[in-house]
Amino acid sequence: MRLKFVIIRVRINLENFDMKRIFIAGLTLFFVLKFYIPLVDTGPYSLQIDRAIERLLEPDYRNRQLAAEELARLDNAADADLLAAFDKASISAKIALIEVYALRKFEGACQKIVDTIEFLPESATSRVAIALGQLGDKGWKLLVKKIANNNMLGSYRSPKLEKVYRLLVREFIINFFKAQLAKRKYTYFIEQYRSLFKYGSVAAEVVGEILMNDNNILSNITLDKTNEIQEAAARALGDSDLNKAAIKILKKALPKFPTYDRYDPWSRRYYDPYVMNIRTRIILALYNLGKTVEGDKLLKGLKDRINSNAEIKVKIAKMGTLAEMLLQIHKLDDAEKIYLNRIEIIRQHGIGKDLLNWYFHSHYNLASIYGRKALKEKDKGKKASYRRKTMQYLKQAVRIGYRDIEWVFIDMDVSIVWKTGEFKKWIDKLKKDPLLKDKIPDWEPGNPPPPGEEKKKKKKDKKEPKNTILPD
Repeated sequence: MRLKFVIIRVRINLENFDMKRIFIAGLTLFFVLKFYIPLVDTGPYSLQIDRAIERLLEPDYRNRQLAAEELARLDNAADADLLAAFDKASISAKIALIEVYALRKFEGACQKIVDTIEFLPESATSRVAIALGQLGDKGWKLLVKKIANNNMLGSYRSPKLEKVYRLLVREFIINFFKAQLAKRKYTYFIEQYRSLFKYGSVAAEVVGEILMNDNNILSNITLDKTNEIQEAAARALGDSDLNKAAIKILKKALPKFPTYDRYDPWSRRYYDPYVMNIRTRIILALYNLGKTVEGDKLLKGLKDRINSNAEIKVKIAKMGTLAEMLLQIHKLDDAEKIYLNRIEIIRQHGIGKDLLNWYFHSHYNLASIYGRKALKEKDKGKKASYRRKTMQYLKQAVRIGYRDIEWVFIDMDVSIVWKTGEFKKWIDKLKKDPLLKDKIPDWEPGNPPPPGEEKKKKKKDKKEPKNTILPD
């Protein structure tokens, strides 16, 4: 109901002054101003929204939550009234409404939010950043555009806008790293992490914060998973295009992680400096950015230890570590030679149970190397050759004892063979093998379901013999 105008005529007979009539007329005027006039040019949801906004500001958290949920449940027809309510709301109500817009996934409110940031208190910026992040790319793009326009016009710089921008980047990158842990298996692919740095030096600073676990940013994560994230952060900085910013952050982080080349009285042994840990990842990341001094020392020291050590197990283990280091600095040819040499040494020594694990992992890692080469190669002939070698070493690895077929379906390094007829025939053959049929995922390569949603396969009473070489 729309009221175009309201006319109230109050007649007071001054000669017959009547207080009762004056009181009734005043009360009537009050109700008209309070409840009818605000309805002029408003929509059907206005009254409900106004009442809910009042509850959004109540001290009781539960009442505020119920009010927010009520507004979030309104259908799309209420969007216009929600925007209108924003204009006349108090500062506290505006902040609460921004969070309601995020709950509704109301992208149409993004422009209004971005335009309001500069007028909100400093304490509200983190809440606004979280809300904009939940609204997706539109809010992000509008924020970036507004900051760019301000800088281009040279009118002014808004610390609040820039703070929200930094908070948005921070939230996105932290969630990205934590999301990796939610996957079935933790993975690292250069292109996957390089995309983080499109946000510039701010992104590098956030990744550095993750690397050093500043402000306990990785709280509520187990130590082994925390180390995985920190190692991935170091690698990501080393593979980024932000050389200057990345080098500064990595150099600052390096002293925080000890060399481990010291005696530990508790365990009564010396720590080994030639292992893959956070410090090693930082040194190799700096190597990728052109700072090779520490990296050269590390590689030389490890090579000397391999050459001087007569014990076969230590030699084989350290050769794998060296190859992994070389892979991080993208020296695929050198890593390939080491794995081929390691396979030959194991063959000459004799493939026993103590060396079998290293033996089939060397084959799988060669498959990964050839897969990476195939993905990068532009020459059709060489590409086909690398693809054949990838398939060859995959088959050999599984025949010898490699059992993690699920990783084969996830590992992007071998993705070059996923869609080939040979790979599909090979998987069909493995499904018929009594030792391997329960190891084959029931989803397409490269498209794993979220953890816990895959079909649970029935466990069989018969135990599978581990690390048994299958017949050709």
